[in-house]
Amino acid sequence: VTIELLNTLGIPALQRGNVIEISAGLVGIDDACSGIRSLQATLMISLFLGELYRLPVFHRVALCLAGFALAFGFNIGRTFLLVYVASRDGIAAIGKWHDPAGITILVGCFLGLWLIAVTLRRAKPSPLRAGTTADWEAAGGIHGREGLPSRGSGRERVLGQGEVSKSTSPALAYLSSLVPGPSTS
Repeated sequence: VTIELLNTLGIPALQRGNVIEISAGLVGIDDACSGIRSLQATLMISLFLGELYRLPVFHRVALCLAGFALAFGFNIGRTFLLVYVASRDGIAAIGKWHDPAGITILVGCFLGLWLIAVTLRRAKPSPLRAGTTADWEAAGGIHGREGLPSRGSGRERVLGQGEVSKSTSPALAYLSSLVPGPSTS
């Protein structure tokens, strides 16, 4: 794709494996710069944002695919930029542009994925949007049945009352059942 763009803009270029030949010389694309690392980073960012925003599986898959598309597009742009700079200013000029271009595509991918993740999160039904705040609190809310935060660290509340609210994790409910209650003797 980069070769086609360069030729369209009047910069004669030929691809020979992982080397692009231009009038200024040969521009080599190392394995480390081939885009594999940005694909890996984009996959990790996609998975992180999917978990952070608790997206459904379908949205997480869409986010990963969007990340791959963004990484591919940004890598084409980076390769195009570096070869264009080499054709205009010489092969030595690539060194000045190489690292900033790599950081820019990573930041661009992150921001693009973040925007997509926020958009997908808004598409996900939320309990707060499904009803009123009172409905949410009556269903247990995020702080328990009362809708108010408990005092203390939370452990005292669970163990002190001898019960676990529905909003507490199953693991915490199991662990609190193992702790003996206060001694009555």
